Amino acid sequence: MFVYFPKEKVLDAGSILKPFLGNMAKANIAEYSNTLQKLQGLHLDIRMVIAGHWSAVHGPHLIDRYLDLLAQIADDPKIAQHSWSRGRRAKAGIRRDEGTGRNQSLYVFS
Repeated sequence: MFVYFPKEKVLDAGSILKPFLGNMAKANIAEYSNTLQKLQGLHLDIRMVIAGHWSAVHGPHLIDRYLDLLAQIADDPKIAQHSWSRGRRAKAGIRRDEGTGRNQSLYVFS
């Protein structure tokens, strides 16, 4: 569930949007992406996104970033953004987020 505060231009995204994907073992990636695309289709004037985990405050770019991360998983289901995924061993890697220019930690689980 998302909650939008129009006067403040703030979207409270709860656990749906966060800086990292987290455990996606049982997620329906296609529906997750569809939900975020529907959110974008509302054309809300978002100044700030409040995430449910890790660092809480983000700009509206977090929605695009999350869609990009979900697309990476759709292309390679072994990629996850979170090292606690069911206790499996992970090989760490780094990719550059082209939107922000920052490095992303990526973990490939075996």
